[in-house]
Amino acid sequence: MEKENSIIEIKRKEQFTTQIELHKKFWDLVKSFQKEKVKVLDYGCGEGQITRHLGTNIKIKNYQEKIKIIGFDINLEKIEKARKRSENFPNIKFINKLSNEKFDITNC
Repeated sequence: MEKENSIIEIKRKEQFTTQIELHKKFWDLVKSFQKEKVKVLDYGCGEGQITRHLGTNIKIKNYQEKIKIIGFDINLEKIEKARKRSENFPNIKFINKLSNEKFDITNC
């Protein structure tokens, strides 16, 4: 049991480290764009957990006007859950079909 708990704890630490690294890389990319608006695609977003993490940082850094995030997944049930969980994120949109829209940054 103790070994199992240690594995779970290590996985949580790895996940946390990965999320921090993701946010840092994301902001480095956003800052590198000299555009007025930056469009981000979260490809295979599932229920939108990472999409909301990115959206939270956008709110904190007051970048709502500059960054638009689109979460994409083919699973309509997951997209519906993502939409419900993300109602307080006006700069995030979830879709289950891609158009010819162009994005500056893609997370997958």
